[in-house]
Amino acid sequence: MTKFALVVDNLNSEEARKLYNEAQNLFETLLLTDLSKLLFILERDNPPKVLYDGNNISDINILMIRSSRNNKVAKSVLAHIFHNLGANIIDSIERFPIGFASKLLSTISRHKKNCTTDTYLPFSRQATANLISYLNVDKKLLIKPINSSQSRGIEIIENLSQLRNISNNFSFIYKNDNIPLYIQTFINIDKEYRMFMVNGKVVASLKKIRRENGNIKYKRMRFIRLAEFVVEHVSKTGILGVDACQDTDGNFYIIEANRSPMFHYLEDRTGINISREIFNNL
Repeated sequence: MTKFALVVDNLNSEEARKLYNEAQNLFETLLLTDLSKLLFILERDNPPKVLYDGNNISDINILMIRSSRNNKVAKSVLAHIFHNLGANIIDSIERFPIGFASKLLSTISRHKKNCTTDTYLPFSRQATANLISYLNVDKKLLIKPINSSQSRGIEIIENLSQLRNISNNFSFIYKNDNIPLYIQTFINIDKEYRMFMVNGKVVASLKKIRRENGNIKYKRMRFIRLAEFVVEHVSKTGILGVDACQDTDGNFYIIEANRSPMFHYLEDRTGINISREIFNNL
């Protein structure tokens, strides 16, 4: 039977009640009114999982979101993940942006391309408790603020007890919206790279070398296999500064693709005229 999910802020509204009652006559119907109960699981090599109050609802066929006024982040992530799962989203997917938390949407996109690490998005303390039950055994994790940049605010946790403590002290409300803990599996990084791209072409490649004092220096390099991976997994349009890495097992990951990258330091370190390359490749 077709499975239908209706997202409403208030079932007491006349329209919401009519939609829900009619849907019950046609579908196996699920009502989603408390989006703080959501937990999203994006694991490499596996389809996304959507858990609502601990129950797996990933097999929903049709998703209808009646309002985008409240819980914008949760609704947008819900819509984009079900879109990736092949569900029919009532309304255009472009209706569901996120704004300050656009890192979430890029993570969803990279998961579909299988070029990011495992990511977990619980929207409440209870959802985090469900995640701890799901993980079951300790694993090294990164906690990231979804509205930060340049590695600010990142915490490394070693076990699930630490995750529980962080969740208990974490504010899931930001600017009157409900946001998730942004959790990723820790990667044992062997090498880090920065690539500057114009319309799908790599025009400058640098290896990031971390010094003992914490400073970073860049070395010009040419790594064809990595360049091919980056070109395959990021947008083919526009100007991008792509941070990528290789772990100790040789796997590549896209860390971030910045659409407003500064390039003067790249020119200093590579001798490449980035401004000219931009116009040559537009």
